[in-house]
Amino acid sequence: MDDQGLHRIRAADGRDLYYELGGATTPSGHLPVVFLHGSLANRLSFRKVRPLLESSRRSLATVLRGRADEDHRTLPSDYALAT
Repeated sequence: MDDQGLHRIRAADGRDLYYELGGATTPSGHLPVVFLHGSLANRLSFRKVRPLLESSRRSLATVLRGRADEDHRTLPSDYALAT
């Protein structure tokens, strides 16, 4: 986990992907809430609604490629063409 509370995993293409966990432990049989932002936003777009849901549910906020807080996390030049 980094200074901003982000967790990191390595994707199959070798690039790092980031996500943030929050909320209460989800009871067995209950799925966590996943926050997936749009192309013109970032994980902070949900900062007002997350506390309402996190009191009873686990949450996962994604950081899409090219939308992180640091310049070195940019999209590869051929990203839009990948299928």
